[in-house]
Amino acid sequence: MLQQEFLKSMRYLAASVSIISAKDSNDKPYAMTASSVTSLTLEPPSILVCVNHDASIQTIY
Repeated sequence: MLQQEFLKSMRYLAASVSIISAKDSNDKPYAMTASSVTSLTLEPPSILVCVNHDASIQTIY
């Protein structure tokens, strides 16, 4: 019964999705969705996002 209660409660868990965008050196825009974004530093303001090697946005980094 504990498993069923857990599954039921997880249905109500709110999750955020962020849109990450960037441009390459030719001003071509790229974007992706990320379900996990973390603040990294205040100076300079930076965030941490994990990008799959197969994602098209990965080629500009």
